[in-house]
Amino acid sequence: ASQLGLANPNSTTSSPQFYAGLLQSREVMRDVLMTQYQVTGPRSFRGTLVEFFGLGGEDSTDAVLRGMDRLADAVDIGSDRNIGIVSLAVRTELPALSVAVANRFLDLVNEYNLRRRQSQAGAEREFVGQQLQEARNHLREAEESLSGCLSRKRDYDN
Repeated sequence: ASQLGLANPNSTTSSPQFYAGLLQSREVMRDVLMTQYQVTGPRSFRGTLVEFFGLGGEDSTDAVLRGMDRLADAVDIGSDRNIGIVSLAVRTELPALSVAVANRFLDLVNEYNLRRRQSQAGAEREFVGQQLQEARNHLREAEESLSGCLSRKRDYDN
């Protein structure tokens, strides 16, 4: 339905619950956790959230898993189906880091939306291309049929 420009009421990929789930996904959480942040102010910080949480080396799987748990505790994600919004709150000891982390979440959602739209546009382009080819084939068949009819009419008239 969406390829024909019609809204699909059963689509779950644009619901607030979908985006809340996306924000809480392991891939997004890991990306946010492993991003290099740099905040300045009364208390500056430069590094990943694994380092901020004091969990050891970045390449340690255990440190990353513990970091994801800590990040989940620092983040509050909610959705309201009735008004169609997703809420995101990030709380750390550094307000500037909280803002940077929230912005990273939003950047990742925007990247996802861009990839999804590009993929959807490609699928729509392919669909329209197939429809165009079918229409050309039907037109060619109709022209050949008409040409045959005209040829037989000329032969009949002579």
